[in-house]
Amino acid sequence: MLKEILLILLYTGVLSFFIFKLKFFSLPSVKARYIVLAFAIKVVAGCALGWLYTHHYTDRMKADTFKFFDDSGVMMEALAVNPRHFYELFTGIGMDDPELEPYFYKMNTWMTEDFYVSSNRMMVRMNTVFRFLTPGEHYYLHVVFINFLSLLGLVFLCKTFFMSIERNRLFLFAAIILFPSLLFWGSGLLKDGVILFAAGCMLYSFSRMVNGSAYRSLSMLTFILSSVLMALIKIYILMAMLPALAAWLWFSVDRKKIILKFIAAHIAMVAAALALKYISPKLDVVHYLDVKQREFFRAVEIEKPNHVLEIAPLNNSAAVIFIQSAPAFFRTLLRPHVFEASGMLILLAAAENLAILLLLILALISILKNNQTTDPLFYFSVSFFILIFILIGLIVPVTGAIVRYKIIAIPFILYILFRLYQSGRMEKYFLRIP
Repeated sequence: MLKEILLILLYTGVLSFFIFKLKFFSLPSVKARYIVLAFAIKVVAGCALGWLYTHHYTDRMKADTFKFFDDSGVMMEALAVNPRHFYELFTGIGMDDPELEPYFYKMNTWMTEDFYVSSNRMMVRMNTVFRFLTPGEHYYLHVVFINFLSLLGLVFLCKTFFMSIERNRLFLFAAIILFPSLLFWGSGLLKDGVILFAAGCMLYSFSRMVNGSAYRSLSMLTFILSSVLMALIKIYILMAMLPALAAWLWFSVDRKKIILKFIAAHIAMVAAALALKYISPKLDVVHYLDVKQREFFRAVEIEKPNHVLEIAPLNNSAAVIFIQSAPAFFRTLLRPHVFEASGMLILLAAAENLAILLLLILALISILKNNQTTDPLFYFSVSFFILIFILIGLIVPVTGAIVRYKIIAIPFILYILFRLYQSGRMEKYFLRIP
């Protein structure tokens, strides 16, 4: 244990040195030492999540944070037994080799439902890469590496937000880093850290593209690669981003009637998504959502988690999806609420939901009349916040899973709040930090 603690401190220190030196991690109005402090806080939070699942949720087979780590150990065993087997597993080339079956049976996440396969295998391969950078079986060193990536994603998101926000930047950075559910789930050895990394790279590179950066080709390449990574990890998050990205691109060409452009782009993108099944049955978005929901229903039957919600079956119907969209959004926004909270994590999530709701109401009440922003990032954030909450509410019937899955929207909600308060009459009460 002492050896692992020393290794955690060593690796955290080395990566902190890179954070100090790399321009990627520089933020205007935020000193480098605050970014390093954020990294240290995230590492502690990630280690706390690992400790919690070690001592309180002891079924290692059900904990994502351990499953990917353990499966990467099986892949490393393949390297010792037969390098060709390792090559086939790591690259995906020659996966029909019958000699690989013994490895499949040892893994917990490799052979799952089709919609989970790519993201699970990506996480196993990422943990395998981490094993080449660490000595021995040290789960918590992987936590350090995943937080280096997730912090970089959050820094890129802040860089994007800071293009439109000139005051209170340190306050916004601190709010994003320290928001409890985002800090806890976004710091663990989970898909969430990779999602934050991909989202930050996507938004920052896209904003540089549309704003005419001198490095437009590099920005375009970064956007494409990070979009592919997002699709491999959580494709529904990419789906929730696409309508607003299309509208943002349109507005960058013709900077008029931004609200109308966003509405028209959403209508066109939704219609296009529904029509994809006529091009190929594999591109049936409604069927994808229906399958995801049924997978959650099966997981509930098998694992019997606490705090299960009643949600309407989608029945592979676009009409049901549209009808259930409003209930789904408010379910994600409001659940869990304080009257159903039991346990520290659920209680904290309920308090967060109440705080977000009250701040949103105050911001909307205080906004000045006839004060319309032409900031496309604001409308992107509103669109993504609404769409991702709808998608989560449609397919996820477990309160704990809702809390975790919606953390990707938290930075955008905080940005919306900052923009609303800065354009309203409440700024002097809420945003005093220079």
